[in-house]
Order: sequence, then C-alpha cells, then structure tokens
Amino acid sequence: MGRWTIKQSQPRWMSATCALLLAACGPSIPQGDLAFVPAAPEDGSRLIVHNDYAGEMDVFMMNGSIRTRIGSVAAGRTASFRIPGSLLIRPELQFQVDPVGPVGAFTYRPFAVGPGITIELSLTPALQMSSYAVLVNQ
Repeated sequence: MGRWTIKQSQPRWMSATCALLLAACGPSIPQGDLAFVPAAPEDGSRLIVHNDYAGEMDVFMMNGSIRTRIGSVAAGRTASFRIPGSLLIRPELQFQVDPVGPVGAFTYRPFAVGPGITIELSLTPALQMSSYAVLVNQ
C-alpha cells in the first residue's frame, strides 16, 4: 500500500523523469568560480610584509611552538595577507619569517593586538634589524 515501484515493462523515460525531478528539487550549487569565492574578512585584520631581504621569505604566525604559514613574499616585493580570525584568539601575536634556503628563521617578539588591526613587517637585508608596526584600522 502506498509503495511506488517501477516495473521492467514501464518505459525508461519514467526513470529519466524521476531523476530530472529529483535534480530540480535539490539544492542549487553555484557553478564555476563562484563556488570557491573566499569569505570576506570578519574583522578586517591584515598583515603587510615589505621584503627588502635578498631572497623569498615564508611568513608564519606563531602560537606557542606551533607555526601556521600565512604566505610568502618574493624578494624586493610587498604582500598583503588577511589574518584568519581563528588565529586571533590570543591577545598576543608573534610572527616568524623564514628565508627560502639555508639561512635560519627570524622570530619577532610577541606584541599585544586586538581585532581590526593592520600589522606591517619590514624585512631588512640583515634580518635581526627588521621591524614592525601595529596600525589600528578606522
């Protein structure tokens, strides 16, 4: 009672019609590049890196002994990155830059921050002379 069955004797178009109706009733998924558009920054926190070092630099955010890669900056270039909100759960941030190649990493000292900030890291040819600035977005 109340069960629907498709018998072998019924035409194949019945199966195709059922499949078409199921597809039409399902949720729509954007096609192409629209399906992978990144979410807008929640708090607008940004990291700007000015790389005056002689080589490419990988940028990491430190959380204790765990480092999370933010991105990389080519030699002589400036790059801007969004700081993921999941990394802003601590009141202090610490960044590490690691030159691509045999030279060791340089770690900035931790500094206090809040949401909606812009941090500028300036990398010099002598990494120990590098500096940072914390700007409050308005």
